[in-house]
Amino acid sequence: MINKLVVEFEYNIDNLIRSLYNEKYFFLLDSNRNHDVQSKYTYLGINPVDYLIIDDIDNINKYETLTKLNEFYSKYRKDTIEGIDESTFNTGFLSFISYDLGLIFEDIKRKSNGEQHKLPLAFIGYYPVIIKIAEKSNEKSLITINYDVEYHKRALDLVEKIKKIQIEISESKDNVNNFQLTYQEEFPDYKEKISIIKNYIYEGDIYQVNYTRQFKGYMEGLNVAELYINLRKKNPAPFACFIHGNNWSILSTSPERLIKNTNNKLTTRPIKGTIAVADDYQQNEQNKKILLNSIKDKSELLMIVDLERNDLSKIAVPGSVKVEELYKLETYETVHHLVSTISCMLDMDYSPLDVIYNIFPGGSITGTPKKRAMEIIEELEEYDRGIYTGSIGYIDHNGNFDFNIAIRTVVVEDQEVKFNVGGGITWKSTAEEEFKETEVKGLGIMKGLGIEYNS
Repeated sequence: MINKLVVEFEYNIDNLIRSLYNEKYFFLLDSNRNHDVQSKYTYLGINPVDYLIIDDIDNINKYETLTKLNEFYSKYRKDTIEGIDESTFNTGFLSFISYDLGLIFEDIKRKSNGEQHKLPLAFIGYYPVIIKIAEKSNEKSLITINYDVEYHKRALDLVEKIKKIQIEISESKDNVNNFQLTYQEEFPDYKEKISIIKNYIYEGDIYQVNYTRQFKGYMEGLNVAELYINLRKKNPAPFACFIHGNNWSILSTSPERLIKNTNNKLTTRPIKGTIAVADDYQQNEQNKKILLNSIKDKSELLMIVDLERNDLSKIAVPGSVKVEELYKLETYETVHHLVSTISCMLDMDYSPLDVIYNIFPGGSITGTPKKRAMEIIEELEEYDRGIYTGSIGYIDHNGNFDFNIAIRTVVVEDQEVKFNVGGGITWKSTAEEEFKETEVKGLGIMKGLGIEYNS
């Protein structure tokens, strides 16, 4: 049975982050974008009862990895549990899977570039107690502690910990302006890579590839909690998250859902097509019209929709895959996007982790055909993507789950900070426009990091 404890006091979510992020494997699944219907609640967890880490080691076997993940899930999952709200995360599992593990899933040989990473390839932790926050609600009771009855004392301890958090905590010194950008792919190199991709398209290898640029730098005296607080304020998103591990952190302000399961209905929402949000009203309306009428962007999204339909068919009840929305315009802080929605009914022979395995990575951040696009990405990108374009989300005891695609995502390892931005390259793409698009997409991240950047 799921029990609930209500904490009735005025709270500040930033102070919760500041006070709790140093707890073991802290996570925040953060829905902080106003008026967004895709993700209504924010969830926070600390100190998992148990966890499994898949390390970045040679000769890792995809079947053994999937077996380990499923065994961990089966060990703690409860088939029947009362008091569950079917529409939200009650208690259960927090997990992330890196893009690089997707290369292993697709049997693609990974490049050897000598990079050493602290961030694991995958993580799954069991959290029988979580904080559920309805930030967009007018309800008096703003914080609910959900807990499995076996962990009642753990829930009470968390309540006491929260009550000790003062309403006004002295903010740490904001040091994000000390960030020094040490690497980025400049336009001549980028243009050469786009030419290679377009030659692959001409030769018939692929229809499109999602190619990315990486920004990297260092920040002395970094306070990772303050860095995330800046990001969530300046670039709010429905599928944002903050995970703090051992000498590594993930800070994501992602607008994109990979896959959601609610009562065995699967939904995915690929994003393609981007144009800047203009300060001038008339120009902004014109930008919306340009995007909605862009043959290139709509064609790109249509290709990804077809790819996602194919991926869902692997784990769907036959005949249940359908496109619910094709070209929907959505507006975020700095960009407008085109979004599609595809759904199906889940074949009950598949676990949540089986679903992720069969559709991962998301087609919107690889290209089509998926495997060949990923091979070309591995050839041309000079760095590991890590969690960028991987996936982060929860799995509830009832089998419902919700995972994002980790775009607009910053990785911190010790004092090193890095993030990627990318775009889909098609035959009609121009290097100049695609380069400009990566800068538009990265603008929100750069502002959040305090970077002064001129293109």
